[in-house]
Amino acid sequence: MFPPCCADTWHGAVSPPLTPDGELLADGDYAATADWPDDPTQPLQLELQRFEQCALLAEEWPVTRVYSCEPRPEGEDFLPGELGIDESVSRPLTVVLDDTARVVMVGWDPTIESDEKVVEQATGTELAELANELDRAYENVFASRYLAGKDPDAIVADVVADPTGGFVPAPNAGDLALVFVPTAGPTVLFQAVFWDDSGERVVGRGTDALKIKSIEVVDGQVTLHVYASYVS
Repeated sequence: MFPPCCADTWHGAVSPPLTPDGELLADGDYAATADWPDDPTQPLQLELQRFEQCALLAEEWPVTRVYSCEPRPEGEDFLPGELGIDESVSRPLTVVLDDTARVVMVGWDPTIESDEKVVEQATGTELAELANELDRAYENVFASRYLAGKDPDAIVADVVADPTGGFVPAPNAGDLALVFVPTAGPTVLFQAVFWDDSGERVVGRGTDALKIKSIEVVDGQVTLHVYASYVS
């Protein structure tokens, strides 16, 4: 289940009904939201919702743009495989980041002069290690300087001109875009180091760039889908 981009919708199969909190989830894909804990090695608290056909969501919520469903051209219906997120019901899920958790992460390869992506599999332990490394690097390179009063644009320009702390310029992603090259795993894109989704200038955390938008469940095994910050 790959997040939609650029006037598109989710694509795939609808999610099974959500089971009550504490019960095993049925096999399938689910939409997810998650905030990283202060200590990124601690368990993740996810909120799950169902993927549903855009055609059904549009019947229930007759608005121009159903959540995650881009409108079809006038006179055309949604296709069966075009999905949105059903906001009417949700349930929590705790995922312990240890060797029993499975992760699929999509990142960037800064050595390739294109937007080609890199997909790698890992364990929850390895994801926690990456998240911890990323938080520390962001704090050292960006947050500490920002909080000391240095102009944020100047901070980013300095790092672009003189890469440091694992951050290097990102090919084909903008003059001030950077990627973080971790000890292990795909690189993580920072298109805007000091901006949040609302357009405000803020200082954040490195883990803000590790986005978990969906999970897959097979025989009770949860796979986290982690996207290295090229989706909103």
